[in-house]
Amino acid sequence: MLAVLLTILKIIGIIVLSIIALVLILVAIVLFVPIRYKIDADKSQGSNAFFAKANVSFLLHILSANVRYEDEADMSFKVFGIKVWPRHKAETEDQGRIKSENDQPVCKPGDRTDDFTIDWNEDDASFSAKPSDDTSENGSSDDGFIQKMEKIIEDIVSKFESLSEKYDKIKKEYRFWDKMINDTRNRNAALVLKNHLIRLLRVIRPRKVKGFVHFGFEDPATCGRVLMYLSMIYPALPRKLVFDPSFEDTDIYGNITVKGRIYLIVFAVCLIRLYFNKDIKRMYRLYKKHQNR
Repeated sequence: MLAVLLTILKIIGIIVLSIIALVLILVAIVLFVPIRYKIDADKSQGSNAFFAKANVSFLLHILSANVRYEDEADMSFKVFGIKVWPRHKAETEDQGRIKSENDQPVCKPGDRTDDFTIDWNEDDASFSAKPSDDTSENGSSDDGFIQKMEKIIEDIVSKFESLSEKYDKIKKEYRFWDKMINDTRNRNAALVLKNHLIRLLRVIRPRKVKGFVHFGFEDPATCGRVLMYLSMIYPALPRKLVFDPSFEDTDIYGNITVKGRIYLIVFAVCLIRLYFNKDIKRMYRLYKKHQNR
């Protein structure tokens, strides 16, 4: 009996360990297998047509998403190469048509709208509509004038109260953020956020960028300013990305290809470090307390 019980416990233990190992493998795959992306954009010379497409894939294209723009945007999501979203356009259009037909209002004899009463004409089997007459001849104009004046006064009062509330809210926001910025511990938290943001940008930046971009503007000074800005970041630009400025041609055309990958493990590490940072926690508590007021 004891041997049978030990065998059952052994089997249960093997199953539990197998499940844990499977979960750990899946987590490792999600964190350490990169999400790859590719972006292509193209504009022909002398044409206003613009074409762009983006592809994001994960785990040897088992999961993939595609975005395509040519006159209009089109997006799709695939699993093992099979499109699972969006559904077929014809089915979606049929559902929309059925819904619109069901939403059409139905008029019945004797029904009344704001301005008309609907009646059924038995002689020629047709509907007729006639203006509703609910206003009395005596005193209707005076009552209407008084009601309009009351409405105008109510609108003025409500707008004044609204402006007063907005002013108080802006003043409280200014005081709160002024206190947050001048707090030393909040400055430390902001520095930590800045460092993690820079690290994330380094991770998600494209690994390969190549292309050719021709640009020109009607005002030569504008082209000169663009060249000045490009010169500031020129050392960081990929060598395979070529810019062709023109002070005579005002057309903009070219093509660009961007490739890169993202590792979710870096995002996970950053989130964990931010979560356990005391200065970040304190700043977040102050912000939540301010929002709940």
